[in-house]
Amino acid sequence: MDIWKELIDKLIQDLQIQNFSMLGKMIEWVSHENFLDVSHKATGGFGRTVYTANWVGGYIIEWDEHNQKFIRSGTCAVALKPLYNSNNPSEDFFKEVRSTFILTSESHLFVPLLYSITKSPDIGDHMLILDYMKSGDLGSFLRKKKGTSTWTERFSLLRDISLGLEQIHENDLLHKDLHPGNILTKTGNEWEICDMGFCGPANKDSVNEIFGNLQYVASE
Repeated sequence: MDIWKELIDKLIQDLQIQNFSMLGKMIEWVSHENFLDVSHKATGGFGRTVYTANWVGGYIIEWDEHNQKFIRSGTCAVALKPLYNSNNPSEDFFKEVRSTFILTSESHLFVPLLYSITKSPDIGDHMLILDYMKSGDLGSFLRKKKGTSTWTERFSLLRDISLGLEQIHENDLLHKDLHPGNILTKTGNEWEICDMGFCGPANKDSVNEIFGNLQYVASE
C-alpha cells in the first residue's frame, strides 16, 4: 500500500473520532484520475511547478442519511502542489503534514484549506490538494497597487497575516518560509498563509539545514 495513503487513512479515522460533524473538511485519498484540465500555474520552491485543475465531484459537503452516501460540492477548481522527494519522507515531515492537516481541518479562516493528497502518475511525486487562491499573492497585489493601497486594505492584510500566524503557532507549527509569494487571496479582500512547513524536501530533517526564499530568511 502507498505509504501516503496509509497516512491519509489513519488521519481520516482520527478526524472522524475528533469531530465527525465537520464533513466539509474531511480528509480523503483522491485518485489523480479525478482531476481534469491540469495546467501550470506558477513555479515554487525547488523549481517545482504548482498546478491548477478541476476536481471532478469535488469535496465532501455533508452526509446524506437517507441515501447513505456523501454529498459533494460538485466540480471545483483546486491547486495541486507537488511534494519534493515525497516517495521517501522523513518521520519529522510526516508529523508536520499530519499537524497541518489537523490545522486546516479545525479552522482555515487564514490558512488555505488543504483537502488531501493525490499522486501524479506523470512526475511520480505526491501532491497537496489545496483550495485555489484565484486572486493571486501579496507580491502581485503590491506591484499592482504601486503604493495606492488604502489604510483599510493595509489593516485587513496585517490583521489576516497576524491571525494566520497565530493559528499556526497555536498548533505548534512554524512556517519556515514566510514571504509575499506565500500570502494568498481568493477574493482580493481576505488573505491566507500557505506552505506551512513545506519549504524543505520531504526526505530531509531540516533541523540543521536552511531552506526557503533567501531574501526572507532570518540572518541568524
